[in-house]
Amino acid sequence: MYLPWTLGLLLPATTTAWAVGNLLGAIAAYKRKTAFDNAMLSVFLTLSSPPYYWLAMLLLFFFAVRVKMFPLGGAYLNGVIPSLTPGFILAMLHEHSNHWFNETIDIYGRS
Repeated sequence: MYLPWTLGLLLPATTTAWAVGNLLGAIAAYKRKTAFDNAMLSVFLTLSSPPYYWLAMLLLFFFAVRVKMFPLGGAYLNGVIPSLTPGFILAMLHEHSNHWFNETIDIYGRS
């Protein structure tokens, strides 16, 4: 019963963290001994110090409650029962892609 939720949260988070981490690491390595490298080192050392669950709660509060960038609920459509069926997986992926797509359009539309 919990496996679909675990996979639905774990896979996008791990993929995003891997891509962003590799990109920032490559940029910091390319610009070695610059202000960007020093700033990234300071930021990431600070972010890795607190317990991850505590940092996650603070980020969730900030981005979901204060900024209203992420939804507080609605991981799947009404009437869909959580299970490892193709219908549930497609509904969950549809909702995730809608949230990611809307936020991407919103962020790039502001710049």
